Amino acid sequence: MCDFRILSKKYPILDKNRLSIFGWSYGGFVAAKATEIAPTGFFKCAISVAPVANFLFYDAAYTERYMGDAEKVAYENGDIIRNVSNFKNTHLLLAHGLYDDNVHFQHSALFMEALQAADIEFDLMVSRLLLLY
Repeated sequence: MCDFRILSKKYPILDKNRLSIFGWSYGGFVAAKATEIAPTGFFKCAISVAPVANFLFYDAAYTERYMGDAEKVAYENGDIIRNVSNFKNTHLLLAHGLYDDNVHFQHSALFMEALQAADIEFDLMVSRLLLLY
């Protein structure tokens, strides 16, 4: 978030009231996580496509390569469904392909469940055509 202050000094045309973030797959996780940890309302819009919601449910070879045999708390800290309250002030579009064989739809289902439990409105796009590969 501090990078925006640096960028806005260099590019005064940037409007802090219109910031958005977009990511797909791991980038979808990053978009959601950045929205979660940013100051409330920092991002006006977040687009998260096929986000990894919980690394315990992601590709074991990839996850263990980067997280190793980390304690469960490390996996929990990387979870985007534990604290969704910051999404109340951000327009969220969640999109996922039903046939995605990299980040399975279960991740978005968990994310949706957490958002709904917190009574947070979001837009959803589900398609069999949204494929990363």
